[in-house]
Amino acid sequence: MLELTLDSLRREYATRGKPGMFDALKPFLAFNKNEENGYAEAASEVGLSSSAFHVSVYHFRKRYREVLRLLIADTVLNAEDVDSELTALLVSAC
Repeated sequence: MLELTLDSLRREYATRGKPGMFDALKPFLAFNKNEENGYAEAASEVGLSSSAFHVSVYHFRKRYREVLRLLIADTVLNAEDVDSELTALLVSAC
């Protein structure tokens, strides 16, 4: 399910003509308090300021959550089950 979510995002960025942006953002999907130096380097590679890249990472993470919830919603009978399925998926991924 997590891989399907990434594939969906990869296609979205490719459709918008920004596959390189997807590649730059993907390593920042998970929060890591030591990634600040990586932000500056990745921002430079895609031609953005560090602050603009931070915003892009925020939107990338938000869209990832949205797509993941949509994919999970397609697998459950009741919409109320999405949160419990999401929790179970994330617990099993750890």
